[in-house]
Amino acid sequence: MDRRDFLKLAGAAAAAGPLAGQQMPMPGPVTPAASGAKEISGTVFNLEIAPVTVELAPNRIVSTIGYNGMSPGPLLRMKEGAPVTVNVVNKTDTPEYVHFHGLLIPADVDGTEEEGTPPVPPHGSRSYKFTPTPAGTRWYHTHAMSMDDLHRGTFTGQFGFLIVEGGPNPGNYDQEHYLALRDWEPYFTTQYMEARGAGYAAAGARGGGRSVFDQRQSAGGGRTDPGAGGRARDVPFSERERDREPAPGAARA
Repeated sequence: MDRRDFLKLAGAAAAAGPLAGQQMPMPGPVTPAASGAKEISGTVFNLEIAPVTVELAPNRIVSTIGYNGMSPGPLLRMKEGAPVTVNVVNKTDTPEYVHFHGLLIPADVDGTEEEGTPPVPPHGSRSYKFTPTPAGTRWYHTHAMSMDDLHRGTFTGQFGFLIVEGGPNPGNYDQEHYLALRDWEPYFTTQYMEARGAGYAAAGARGGGRSVFDQRQSAGGGRTDPGAGGRARDVPFSERERDREPAPGAARA
């Protein structure tokens, strides 16, 4: 084969496709596929912790931290006994925890600092892998300690519904609605805690100070009237319909 024939052959091969061993273009960075979706189901879930704005009512907007650009975060729908992976990206400047409330899962993925779960580092990521159980209406939320910072931890908008489905019959109902009760105006009070908070009051007295807590946050969740930051909405249904309305309170606990 002379030089001219070799060049012709090489040119034809290059036109036909990439040579063996040639590096192909790599795909761009992977972003959460369900970002912005109000419900995610399956076995892989992507959550992004970042600043968000929440419109509670006309001309009433709060800035907070949420999941996937919203608060409450997207509803996560899982199957009991089916292993899942929850990928969390933390775009804030502080360590974060995502706690899966009501699930019987190992401590290293429970999402609580006191149980020894590793944090999601600032501007970093972490994956939680577990098998959800038991079935039922649960929720997920931050478990970062807020202490006296009313812009951190459970004072933010980091909470959302988590549904673990179990069995072939999900229930006899026509519509399914999820209601989150949340007080968006926390503040400190100088009053002593009563009944449930007797121990805290005693501790405050021994320290020469008063107990500090959010007085308006009730054990059941919070106030939902528009003046307190709640947002009313109409839910259409007929007299013959059976509605399922789980409503765990987004309480700070």
